[in-house]
Formats: sequence, C-alpha cells, structure tokens
Amino acid sequence: MNKTLKMSIISVIAIIVVTILGTTFAYFYAIANGNGDNITGDTFNFKATLDTNTIYQATKLFPLSNNLVQTAISKANNKCIDKNNRDVCSLYRITLSNTGDSITLHPYITTTSTTYTTTNLKAQLYDDSFHPVSDVMTVSNDSNGKVYFTASEGNLAINLGSSNKSYYLVVWIMETSSSQVNDQGKSFSGTITFEGENGESANIDFST
Repeated sequence: MNKTLKMSIISVIAIIVVTILGTTFAYFYAIANGNGDNITGDTFNFKATLDTNTIYQATKLFPLSNNLVQTAISKANNKCIDKNNRDVCSLYRITLSNTGDSITLHPYITTTSTTYTTTNLKAQLYDDSFHPVSDVMTVSNDSNGKVYFTASEGNLAINLGSSNKSYYLVVWIMETSSSQVNDQGKSFSGTITFEGENGESANIDFST
C-alpha cells in the first residue's frame, strides 16, 4: 500500500476515534426490587430485577386516604396493609443507576390497560427514606394516556449522577368519604418511564 495513502487512512481513523471519545453519552438503567412478575424491563442500557422483600403487590385494593399513604408504606412490617388486613396500596422500589455522564430524567406513567372509570387511582414517588418527591398523580384512564410526575408546579426532574438513587412508586385508590362501588374489582396495568432530556428513556411495566 502506498505510504501516503496508508498514513491518510490512519489519520482518518484517528479523527474518528477522537470524535467518538470526545462525544459523551449518558447511559442509565433502572432496577426495580420486587417479585419479578409485575415489573420487567430490558431497554437501552437498562435492566430490571425484583426483590419481594421490598415490594408489595395488592391483590384487591381498598381505598386509602392520601394523608395515610406515607404511613402505609413506611411501616417496618406489613407495608400497604391496613389494621383490618386489607390491601390499600401497591409498592415498587426502583433504583436508578448511571453509567455515564450526569443526566436529568423526567418520570411519567403511561396507561396500558385499565378498567377504572373514576379519577381515584393515584400514584406518587417517594425517596428511599419514604419522603414524597412528587405530587400525587391521577393516573390516566385512557389507553396510552401519559401523565408526568410533577413537583413544585412543574414536571419532576431527577438529576442522576454516578451515585445510585432509589425511589418507591406507590399506587392506591384515593378514599373519597363517599360511595366508591365504582372502584371495586378494577385493574390497571401501565408503564413508568424515566425520560432523558435528549430522548433517552428506560421503562418498567407494572400492574395493580
């Protein structure tokens, strides 16, 4: 091969390598701790596993007052079970990890299917110490309906660096102090997505 041509090819390769190394990408994945049946995911640089020691899946939801949600999920034992031994919420622990540059994520829930007809199905994110980090969300009753988690009158922004961050996703039926026969025996399945500002995303399916 001509020496000049060989050197030109090497120079082009070097430029490409420098360009790639000089471009930064934020990769992240989420780990949801639970039983493996209701939360799954394997998208982008994203993995989902579950641990039943830190999650509760309700079989039949009973209404719960919004101001009692924190108490229901922060108990040492019998999380999401009230004093009458009734299921009052479903609880999922999600750990976000970042393998690249810092990234800002905006979580939202998309409805896959639902039999709810009221606006009483709620969701909220809590930190690893059971303090709320988002406002109470009303989950959409429309198939493919998308609702972002909010905080301080704007979409919730999670700044994820190199340290893991863990959150609890809790889902419950809001108690209205009136007849809630229309909320009995209903089901919901959806996806919580963590969306990056440049289009990156990772998601976890769940149901209650």
